[in-house]
Amino acid sequence: MTSTQKLLGSSIVRYILTHSSNLYTVRAVTRNPESSKARALAALGAEVVQGDFDDEDSIRQALAGVQILFHNTDFWTTMSDDAEAAQSLTVAKVTAAEPNLEHVVLSTLSDPTTLFQGKYMHNLPYNGKFKAERMIKKEYPELWAKTTRLLVALYHSNWFLPPFSPVKTDSGQLELQNPYSPSSRIPSASPDDTGVVVDAIIRGGQKYHGRTVSIWSEWISDEEKLKVWGHVLGVKAAFKQVTPIEYQQRLESIGFPPYLAQGCLELLSMLGEGVNYVTGGEIIDARTIVDPSYHFKTWEEYVKEVNWTSIL
Repeated sequence: MTSTQKLLGSSIVRYILTHSSNLYTVRAVTRNPESSKARALAALGAEVVQGDFDDEDSIRQALAGVQILFHNTDFWTTMSDDAEAAQSLTVAKVTAAEPNLEHVVLSTLSDPTTLFQGKYMHNLPYNGKFKAERMIKKEYPELWAKTTRLLVALYHSNWFLPPFSPVKTDSGQLELQNPYSPSSRIPSASPDDTGVVVDAIIRGGQKYHGRTVSIWSEWISDEEKLKVWGHVLGVKAAFKQVTPIEYQQRLESIGFPPYLAQGCLELLSMLGEGVNYVTGGEIIDARTIVDPSYHFKTWEEYVKEVNWTSIL
């Protein structure tokens, strides 16, 4: 497992150690094995090893002998789509050389150039992951044939990131300022639900080679999110639809470089158009591969369990 101190990776490690430790030995790759999060995973039974995506030798050592790999990169760590793609290519290069590799589960996103016929070409979080896909397909086709693509809808937890979170205005009012209609419905999900899905994918083995599986809990608009958020926390918050220029200027005013502010603008604008990247075609809905009794976490459930002090 890579990115094991991030939301997806850590939730998968915890789930498999809890539910499938009799089947798998879990190796958690992290830049800092001495961190509190890494130690917590070790306490659960994970083999925690050091590995840096920017250091090929460390990744080679960390992945030695790997049979099943879950891989995810985090755009928000590098803030660069090219850097994120290069990191994934390093992991692919190392993994492709492993003789006992059976399966790769790759957390990725849809091709932004085809979702809207090239309208959002600077959508950096999407670009990084899809650039990596193109390179892996071309340079390591045998590895790609063993890969399952995992699409996860917009994280509930993204509200803690500046491009998505409510802000306090000069008057003290909490406002969600986005460049689209408050009624635009967006597929959303909790990273906590990735564990049960990845467990089902790797248990299925070759059945899911070359397939795409998506995780989403609900389609929900920002006005619906604000209503739930305000009710649960007992706060008042409003939605303000801003122009694309206003949105980009707000991010630049809090330190985002122009290229990154534009990338976030295109990401939000695309989501606001209600793009459906989680169902249809050959995409497998995660609900169909897990136990029917499993419940995917809703926005309301997420709001109730999280500490919102940093935003309030």
